[in-house]
Amino acid sequence: MVIQRIQTLWLLISAILMAVFSFTPFGTVGETSLCACQVPAVMVIALATAALTLVDIFLFKNLNLQIRVAQMCILLAVATVATALISIYVTFEGSANWVGGVTLPILAVVLCFRAVQGMKHDRSLLHSSDRLR
Repeated sequence: MVIQRIQTLWLLISAILMAVFSFTPFGTVGETSLCACQVPAVMVIALATAALTLVDIFLFKNLNLQIRVAQMCILLAVATVATALISIYVTFEGSANWVGGVTLPILAVVLCFRAVQGMKHDRSLLHSSDRLR
């Protein structure tokens, strides 16, 4: 299998980042850290985002559906960040420090956005080649 489109790499890296986020601490207070595996809502959303992103890689035959699923992945990654930040403030009552784990879903959002841009570029190339026929 040869990867011919760059958006496949963006989606793969995004899925890996979301899976890694599921087991990385994202908030600390002193010695106590909060991980996504300790908060079921964050864990479910993060793993659902990773799974949906992996599924999105194999939807290349239906480009419009692939774009919509990638946009859903962006929304789920943003929901992951929001849920993680809310859980930090609820658990530690607003006195927590954010750790590097919070940046992983943010990077996943950026990578999914880049993948959507690549898919839209592919769609425009297909439309332009259809006009030439």
